[in-house]
Formats: sequence, C-alpha cells, structure tokens
Amino acid sequence: EWARLHEGWADAGDFEGERYVVKTNAGYDVGQVAVKSLEGIAEYYERFYGVDRSLVSRRTPVNICRTHEEFKAIANYPAADNPGLLAFIRKVPRVNGDGDVELEFEVFGYDPRAFGRPLEGLWSTLWHEASHEYMGLVTEERVAPLWINEGMSSYFEGVTFSSKGEIGVGLPAFGRLGPLIGMIERGDRPLPGTIEAIGSLTAEQYAVAWGVVYHLTHGRDADGKLLRPDALPRAMELLGERMVTGPGLFEEVVLARSEEHTSELQSHSDLVC
Repeated sequence: EWARLHEGWADAGDFEGERYVVKTNAGYDVGQVAVKSLEGIAEYYERFYGVDRSLVSRRTPVNICRTHEEFKAIANYPAADNPGLLAFIRKVPRVNGDGDVELEFEVFGYDPRAFGRPLEGLWSTLWHEASHEYMGLVTEERVAPLWINEGMSSYFEGVTFSSKGEIGVGLPAFGRLGPLIGMIERGDRPLPGTIEAIGSLTAEQYAVAWGVVYHLTHGRDADGKLLRPDALPRAMELLGERMVTGPGLFEEVVLARSEEHTSELQSHSDLVC
C-alpha cells in the first residue's frame, strides 16, 4: 500500500530523524533503514571528526529515487548520467545575517536495484557521502586533500548496521581492499600519485586512500600497540585551522614520527612508496 501511494517522485514519502530527512519513493524499507542508519552513524562521526552540527542550518535532506531517470532529473548534476554514480552530496556555504558561515548539505541517490544491483550497496554509499558532510564541517569553506577526504569516506563503507539498529565500525571496506591487494601483488607504486591528486581520484586511488586511513586507524606493531593513534585527530586539527596540501598533510600526520618509530618507518617505506 505504501509503495502504491508513493510510486512517483512527486508523492515520495518522508522519513524524519534528528539530523536527516529522507525522501524516497523506492520503498518503505529503504526510507526506514536509510534514516535509522544515518542517524546512528552520525553520532559516531561527531566523535570521530571532533565536530558537532551547530554549523548546519537545517536537517540534511537525503533524496533516494526509485529510478535512475528520476535521480538524473532531480539531482540536475552532469555526472548523474553515469550509472556508476549511486549517490553524491552537495555542500552550500551561506553567510547569515550576523556574518557567520552556515552550511547546508543535500544528498541525492537512487535505488541500485534499478540496474539489477543489490540494495545493500546503497547503504555504504550513503555512509560514504555522510562522512563528506562531517569533513565539510571540519574544513568549512576550505577543500580537504583528496586522499584524506575520500580515504575517510571510503573507510566508512565498511560499517555494518544490524537489524537491531546497532552500528559496527572497523571492518575493512572489501570493495577497496580487493583492488589494493591486486596493486600490491603487481608491484604497483600508486601512493605518491594518490597523495598529490587534485580534482578527483581514480578507482585505484580510492583504494589506496582507503588503505592509508585504515592503516592509520588500525595499524599495530608487533606488540599490538597502535602505530599512529594520534594521526587522524592531528589531521582534523590541521584541516580545521588552515588550508593544507595533500603532500603537506601526509608529511605532517603520517611521516612525522617520533624517534622510536623512525627505523620502523624506514622498513615500511619501500612497501608504500
């Protein structure tokens, strides 16, 4: 009955949360899972990025269309013609009457079942795009280096969301891990190009960026001690203060090491560069 009443985009239903409003005609289950999972992971993002949503002037609209044609029409975005683009986020900085910057975000996506792909791919894409929202809160009008911005968003593609509404963070994003393994086995050296990239990343560079962030989050030494526990918090601090290039950020948060880890860094350098 819900599907019949909300079949067209003009009649799409709304699912409201504290931070997000999901509008969809793709199904009642799509709206419910989208809003509940986004609300759940947003609490983690606020801690992970060290920000709150006080700069966001409204609840973030999330538009999930039933068909790709509807997605192209309402998104009005050139890249939407590509069926491989399942969703994207748009950021609009505004200056209020007091002269303070406020940010508005809006997400557009569509049901991947329109192309015979599993619905589960939509969730990881939405979590990826929502991560960009929180990076946007860190940097405000500035642009974050691609390797950290896309690497962190890709990291959250590994999130799990249970039927009880529980969020699990820390599993590998297997869609990124597979290509990374292939590059390592071939002896490719894609790290410098990824760190220096401007404008966009290739599919392989997305995997490399994910690998760097995953290592910074979970990499441990032989004794089980985290190798770089302060790297990502330090990166967020730097990004919140000033504009920084991809190589500059990498040098400050990844290559800047204490003396006790200098020899270890040297042993890893041939693998990553």
